[in-house]
Amino acid sequence: MKHERNKMTNELAVPADILGGEPVKELGALGATSYLGRIQLCGAKSKAAGSGDIPVNHYAYINGDRIVDLTKNPDVLILAWRPLALDMNDGKVVSAYDQESDSFKDIARRAATANSMCTFGPQYLVYIPAIEEFASFHLGSTSARRQAESAHSRIGKWANLGHKMVETEKWTWAVPTIGDCQTPHTLPTKEQMQEQLESFRNPPVEKTPEAAGDDAPTRDR
Repeated sequence: MKHERNKMTNELAVPADILGGEPVKELGALGATSYLGRIQLCGAKSKAAGSGDIPVNHYAYINGDRIVDLTKNPDVLILAWRPLALDMNDGKVVSAYDQESDSFKDIARRAATANSMCTFGPQYLVYIPAIEEFASFHLGSTSARRQAESAHSRIGKWANLGHKMVETEKWTWAVPTIGDCQTPHTLPTKEQMQEQLESFRNPPVEKTPEAAGDDAPTRDR
């Protein structure tokens, strides 16, 4: 099955009939398969950077024990989004996807407290052409949620991920940025996209993986 090459990187890359319905929904307060990996910006205090697996402020693709360096500025195809709230206390992860549920609201409330091990925000389904993998990308912190409009405006399009440094009197940390992609890439097949979109759009009501990973937050910055 041949892959299609998309040359207009800043225009809609994915046919509307694959995205289905309205690809952009209201963010509201937020500003695949069961083994879907994730993209993470690895700051200086992240486990992946601390172990030397990933250079500081590079993006990583993480799926179980597999960690792949995606460099500082990977290109991705943004396909869809859903709300996600995570409670990572006691070494376990509780996921809530319904913004109107008591569980989601409780996790979002507790995320405002430092060291709560809770986070919430929009989660995106993306395709990474460099490794030909689909992944999730969660904008779960206060700083990251400010990039949600940039991500939403590029649903169905190629995008380039980067980072910027934020400084306060006490802290300095890296936050994601999302900009236009300038490089032509090959689309995954229609069947691959439809399969991943179907799974992503139908998450379990509540999901508890085996253990908290390197996404565990220490504060909602």
